[in-house]
Amino acid sequence: MMNNNRFQAGQKEQSLKYSRPFLFAIFLHIIILCFLIIQLTFTSGSTASSSSASSIVHATVMSQKVIDQYDSELKEQQQAQLQQKQQQLQEQKMQIEKNQVAEKIAEQKALRLQQLQQRAILEAQKKVQAQKEAQKQAQIKAQMKKLMQQELKKETEIKKSTLQKELNSELKKDMQQQLSQDRKELSKNNHPSNSQSTQSQDASISNPGETDKYKSLIIRAISQQWIVPDNLPQNISCVLNVRLAPGGVVLSVSILQSSGNALLDNSAIAAVHKASPLPVPNNPSLFDDFRELHLTVKPDGSMSD
Repeated sequence: MMNNNRFQAGQKEQSLKYSRPFLFAIFLHIIILCFLIIQLTFTSGSTASSSSASSIVHATVMSQKVIDQYDSELKEQQQAQLQQKQQQLQEQKMQIEKNQVAEKIAEQKALRLQQLQQRAILEAQKKVQAQKEAQKQAQIKAQMKKLMQQELKKETEIKKSTLQKELNSELKKDMQQQLSQDRKELSKNNHPSNSQSTQSQDASISNPGETDKYKSLIIRAISQQWIVPDNLPQNISCVLNVRLAPGGVVLSVSILQSSGNALLDNSAIAAVHKASPLPVPNNPSLFDDFRELHLTVKPDGSMSD
């Protein structure tokens, strides 16, 4: 649009430039004609007529030369104007083509940028979705772990309660058997003597069945609290030294012989503490054999004294 305006303005300027010689030529012809008329009016005789005729001829020739020169200049100017117009049209065409190419490049760049933006938005949405899914999975795992821990704790408490009931029942039976035996001993002897009572006490102290029974109960109580680690070598073992107080309360647990595997050693120690108080005889004479125990534990979950 700006190029068209400039072209039209140039055409107007060229028209004004070319009209000036034409007007000058017309003005010159008018002056010559006026001069000839004045000369014919005031000149007389044949000399004057011939001079006047020659002047007219000369003026006519001069006028024709001026007109021819003007026509030549006019043609040259029109040709130059035509060439200039063609050049301007060619430049306009080239500029239009350049603008079209630039517009196509700009459209392609805009389309590419839009595609990149859409891809970036999709990638961001995928990342957000993946993060949400990961958080959801983590929450589900945490809830499952919490439920498993609660179930394990509940199961452990149930097992411990059941074991305690069994131990109490067995202790009650043992006490009843012990009372029954004492009554039988008293019924056999009408008058107790110091030697007989001493023999009775020695017999109760050296009773291997009672000792083995309580050791089995202790090993059973610890085994129920022991969570054996997985993937342990089967050819190792650990020896623990367990010190007990009256009533079966665990005072301390130390390692006499390590298995060389910290998981096995630590898990066995933790099981002993969890099983406290351990089932021990109430008879002080029998309890002396349980003040300090040596337990051998193995990866298969077995224990022995």
